[in-house]
Amino acid sequence: MMKMTKNEQRDKLLQELKIIWWSDLLKKVEEDPLYSLPRYPKNTKGMTIIGIVSEFPIEEDYLLDYENPARLKTIQKSTPIIKQISELMLSGEWEPKHYIPPTIEWWGESKFKHHTGHLTKTGAETASKEILYMMVVEFHDEDGKTADYWREIWTSNENDVDGSYIKLL
Repeated sequence: MMKMTKNEQRDKLLQELKIIWWSDLLKKVEEDPLYSLPRYPKNTKGMTIIGIVSEFPIEEDYLLDYENPARLKTIQKSTPIIKQISELMLSGEWEPKHYIPPTIEWWGESKFKHHTGHLTKTGAETASKEILYMMVVEFHDEDGKTADYWREIWTSNENDVDGSYIKLL
């Protein structure tokens, strides 16, 4: 039996999670100009969108611990936002396609690294939700910078509205 490549392993797992491939969504837009894409990150150097998993299980079996030291103070001050997200989810009024979804990256085997969207995930957990609309991405070298560099930039700057990248110390 042939050994699967890393991409084949990733794709098999994503198929099991019922991913909607980004390339398929882009084809729908080409075929039907009235079809609209869900919100997605723009100006993301070094990052490629793989697709959307609309019902990603947010249990520990799939997600590694969230690591974003740049957001610690923001998260601590964000209780009202988390409460609002949770209430919207509980009432059925949460529209995940209206927001840039939390981003995750396959990290090997059945694990994903959670890069962004901690408030949304915390709101879902507060509302006792077991699934969340997630965007699967991957990082690559670009402009002479490593994938790790762009991963750190995205994680620390994802909420920056003007699209500029600022390296946090």
